[in-house]
Amino acid sequence: MRLLAAAALLVAGLASSPASAQSPDPHRDDWLAARWVVEGGFVMLRTEQQVKAEIGGRGATALVNDVQLASGVFATARVWRFLRLGLFATFDVGRRSSATFEGLDDEGNATTVSLGGGPFTETWVGPLVQLRWRYLFGEAGWGAVAFRQDDGRGDLTAPGTSGAFRASPRVAWMLGAGGYFPIYGAWDLMLRVTYRIRYYETRGGDDLASGVAFGQQTITPLVGITWRH
Repeated sequence: MRLLAAAALLVAGLASSPASAQSPDPHRDDWLAARWVVEGGFVMLRTEQQVKAEIGGRGATALVNDVQLASGVFATARVWRFLRLGLFATFDVGRRSSATFEGLDDEGNATTVSLGGGPFTETWVGPLVQLRWRYLFGEAGWGAVAFRQDDGRGDLTAPGTSGAFRASPRVAWMLGAGGYFPIYGAWDLMLRVTYRIRYYETRGGDDLASGVAFGQQTITPLVGITWRH
């Protein structure tokens, strides 16, 4: 009986010890309480379409050839347990081209008619609001500075210039969501998906011809690393 009583007292002592009162996931608490968080990520995207006379045969110029490297850096400071404010910057670089299928030549090879294309770069910088819960987050950002250099858009011109497009400050928004996976200490793996919508109304500082607006929507995943302090 004395042995059973001693065992019961030992179990009760362990259950009431400070160690057992700790959070079942102390890493999550550290993550939410971090004063500063810096994140960076990138992704490589490629899309190609071809027409061939037969599967495995020789292909013509690609109907669609889209190669893009997208990257982003995000820095936030804790305002409240679940609320963070900060800045973000994204940079995309790539090349796009397209064509239409014309038919088969005398040798049975597919032929195409090029519709044009060219390299592009796009840069966004602006403020960010982020909400966190457990290892998940949602965010909204504004592209206060948003430029796009696009050699493949020779059809959208401004009088006397073909410089960089600049997004309208009224419509240059980014929405994002994602999550984190602990790696080691203050370092986490980041998975993020961003949605961006913007309208470019000027090129090289001048309004686009005929007063048109050049709109774009993109959904881009990012994979990267997070450091918190």
